[in-house]
Amino acid sequence: MGFDFEGEINPPRQWRKLLPMLSELPHLENVALRFDKHCAVYPTHDDKPQTELYQAIVLKWFFAGLGSLQRPLKELAIQNHQKTAPPPGKILN
Repeated sequence: MGFDFEGEINPPRQWRKLLPMLSELPHLENVALRFDKHCAVYPTHDDKPQTELYQAIVLKWFFAGLGSLQRPLKELAIQNHQKTAPPPGKILN
């Protein structure tokens, strides 16, 4: 994983190449994508590495890979993505 100049972790570039290759696994039936449970969304949580942008990039690559599958999955799990939702009453610009 790479770090940008602000210390935020960037998704590994290899994932961009590997995730679209999911279709090359002919017996793939179950997939689980797990994000860090400490995702940072707001400036008050800048010490956490996986930001909302990080998760959005990974999800884009991940779904591109799932879209290339020849057969539908039996199970799909995406965990800890709920941390990107704003708290009740919070208005984002």
